[in-house]
Amino acid sequence: MQRKLAIVSALPFCLLPLAALAQGPTVNFGIDLTSNYVDEGATVSNNQPAIQPHIEISSGNLYGGLWFSNIAPGPDTLETDVYLGVTGDIAGSSGLSYDIKYTRVYFNSTGDQGGTLESAFSYAPSDNSEFGITVKNDLAGGPFGLEFSADHTFANDIGLGIEVGKSLSAGSATYWTVALSKDLSEKTSVELAYHDTDMSTPLYTLTMSWATDILTNRVE
Repeated sequence: MQRKLAIVSALPFCLLPLAALAQGPTVNFGIDLTSNYVDEGATVSNNQPAIQPHIEISSGNLYGGLWFSNIAPGPDTLETDVYLGVTGDIAGSSGLSYDIKYTRVYFNSTGDQGGTLESAFSYAPSDNSEFGITVKNDLAGGPFGLEFSADHTFANDIGLGIEVGKSLSAGSATYWTVALSKDLSEKTSVELAYHDTDMSTPLYTLTMSWATDILTNRVE
C-alpha cells in the first residue's frame, strides 16, 4: 500500500518540467528571525533563536529555492534545504489547488539528511479562508506523514493558522501548532505561535519575517 501511494504522490513531481509557463521569472528573497526553530513540535535549535534566510525563483507554476537556518546542538550548526516544486489551481474546480514539492536537507557537518516529497492539496471557500491536507513521503520506504491545516485572515491583516500532523509510524508523536500573525507592511509580518505534541512540553515562538521580489520589488 505504501509503495502504491508513493508512486501516486511522485507522479505530479515527475511532470514538473511541463508545468512551467513561458512568463517572466520572479526572485523572492526573505529572512525570518525566530526565537526558536521548531519543526513538528520539536526544537531544532536547542531552544535558541534562529536566523532563516531564503531565496526562491519561480516561473509560471514551477518554483525552486534554498532555505537556511542555524541549528543546535553540534556537531551540525547549519541546515540547508534545497527544494523544487509545482503549484497551481486544479482545472475545472472552484477553490481547489495543489502544491507538490521535493526538499533535500543537508547539514554542514554530517551531510545529506535525505529528502521528502510533500503533496499538498487545499480548498479556499473564500479569499480569507483555506483548508489543506499534506501527504509527506521520503520515497525510501519509510512511513508516510499527514498534516491538516486551516487558515483564516481577519480584518486588519490579522491571521490565524492551525496545523495538526502525525507520522504514520508506530510510536510517533502527534504534533500541532496554533499561530497568530499580523502584517505590519507589504513586506514585513510578525507571528506568535504555540507548538505542542502528545509526547513533549509546549514551545512558544515569536517570528519576524521580511520578504520581497528582488526583480520587481513586488512582495510574493
